[in-house]
Amino acid sequence: MTSSTSLEATLARLDRIIETASVERSHLGVFPAMYRTVTGSIRDAVRTGGFFDDDDRTEHMTVVFAESYFEAYDLYRRSERSSKSWAVAFEAADTPQRLMILQHLLLGMNAHINLDLGLATAAVASEDLEAIHADFFRVNEILRQVLHGLQTRLGAVSPRVSMLDRLGGPWDERVMYVSIHTCRDLAWQFARRLAGSSDARALAEARDNDVAWLARLMLRRWCPTAIAANIISRVESRDIPAIVDALGGVEVDFDKAEKIAGAELAAGGSVAGSLQEAARYRRPLQTFRRQAAGQTWTESSV
Repeated sequence: MTSSTSLEATLARLDRIIETASVERSHLGVFPAMYRTVTGSIRDAVRTGGFFDDDDRTEHMTVVFAESYFEAYDLYRRSERSSKSWAVAFEAADTPQRLMILQHLLLGMNAHINLDLGLATAAVASEDLEAIHADFFRVNEILRQVLHGLQTRLGAVSPRVSMLDRLGGPWDERVMYVSIHTCRDLAWQFARRLAGSSDARALAEARDNDVAWLARLMLRRWCPTAIAANIISRVESRDIPAIVDALGGVEVDFDKAEKIAGAELAAGGSVAGSLQEAARYRRPLQTFRRQAAGQTWTESSV
């Protein structure tokens, strides 16, 4: 496949991968379905203008980042060697072992954020990383909003995930927020090490080993995610087109995203600092109330 040169081309390639997975009834379509939603949100922000400091640079960065996924996917489909991190994710999607939808998402995000993001960032801006720092953090909030929105939509294909989301109240949102911020911050630090290294290849190989180890850990029977999978996956839909549909259709509130990203940057980008500052812009993450007539639950969230 030829390389993408624009966000529209990147989205078209994701659509083709998702369509192939839907036809083949393969869980290889789960991660790209979520990834397309995030990339589509970035495309919308670039189109509208005013959210990123540099729209052209953000588009280029996003395209280069996506290429690392496309390259790994194409290698896997040709039965050729890709990174160890992606090999674990792809093989898990292709095995008959029953994993929950969330595991497929986590395995893909693990490889793409913990390995690919640092490599792509260093490749695009190694000479002036600080110039893209603010826009890098703005993407954090886009990703957080998309994942928050997907939690509700996943209820249609994963009832127990929806139930756990309700029971978790605001805590699962806070864990997700810290996790996204931490992983992307570690990717940023990895990019800085790559930019200043005389042996970037050795650093990348070591990083790949670490990220692949984490992926394999997620699949261990005693790992919390694997234990949860035994409970959750039993009642999840195996209808790939339905899963793909559930992982789309989330809209990002860019005004709110800019406020929270601005708070993160004002706090210096640290997890603890940004949590404290961002809290000023958030209403309580979830409130539930019993309806007097229907005895049903409704959700009010950010």
